[in-house]
Parts: sequence; structure tokens; C-alpha cells
Amino acid sequence: MFNMDNSHTSKSDYNEWVELMRTAKESGLTVKQVREFLEKKKAMFST
Repeated sequence: MFNMDNSHTSKSDYNEWVELMRTAKESGLTVKQVREFLEKKKAMFST
């Protein structure tokens, strides 16, 4: 049922989440704030 793409995606998502938590801890922001910031940054780069 599962293919390699799904497991790879979840793994990279997990790594992204760990990075998010670390960034939040270091900068003293909430995870929500860091995530919103990253979403804005991603939107800027995609255009």
C-alpha cells in the first residue's frame, strides 16, 4: 500500500519539523510564529 515516496516525504517533513522546533527554541518564538515566518519566506521565494 505504501510506496517509497510517501515514506521519504514523511521523513523530510519530520526533519523540517525538528528544524522548526530548534529554530523556535533558539529564537524564543513559538513554533506557530516560526512556521508562519517560514511560510512567508517560502511564498517570497516561489514568486
